[in-house]
Amino acid sequence: MIVKAHTQRNDRLTYLSCYVVRVDASEHSTACTFDLENKGELCFYQEFFFPGNYSFEFQVIKGGQRDVDVAIVAPDDSLIYNKEREKSGVHNWQTTVGTYKFCFSNAFSTFNRKLIYMSLMKQETAALAARMGTRRPDDVSAWLFVAKQIKESLDVVVELQNRYRRYEAVDRNNAMSLSARVQDWSLYQSVLVVVIGLGQMIVLKTLFTEQQTRRFSKP
Repeated sequence: MIVKAHTQRNDRLTYLSCYVVRVDASEHSTACTFDLENKGELCFYQEFFFPGNYSFEFQVIKGGQRDVDVAIVAPDDSLIYNKEREKSGVHNWQTTVGTYKFCFSNAFSTFNRKLIYMSLMKQETAALAARMGTRRPDDVSAWLFVAKQIKESLDVVVELQNRYRRYEAVDRNNAMSLSARVQDWSLYQSVLVVVIGLGQMIVLKTLFTEQQTRRFSKP
């Protein structure tokens, strides 16, 4: 998968370096977690050599209101998926031969950068018998049927674990953000209490000092 990033500022095109946090790629799937700058746009290019059923999924893990603009462009430059200010989404479609473009835009955000997870997974894989080299893939024996069920169950477990990790990351970031806000507010209140206390002491000291001065200044 090819990555290209750019941002539009002051009507000039500036190229950014793409910092990919995590990339997992296999024969049938690709997943990555990347950092999207404020006012930035990041595009991934994936070339398909054979048609197939694929599933595209994304989720904003951290940053601002956890929203982003997402678009999928077909090889003929037609727009097959377009969402604005979305936190997460899934799109299933039948691919054709050619290069697809998956773009994420954070142009609406002035200060907040986003941490985004995306995955591209093939829904239909070759028959297990064919992948194992069986001469007659349609002839499913008992052990092959059990192996297929185990494989499908393991695929479901892996997908659920990945989804759980994303939800856990979102919750952890929200908890850390809330903790930081509580600490900042507590520090602000502590400083305010100290300032008010010192102000009261200064005012009281001034009043008593004026009274003593008047008492000793009588003729």
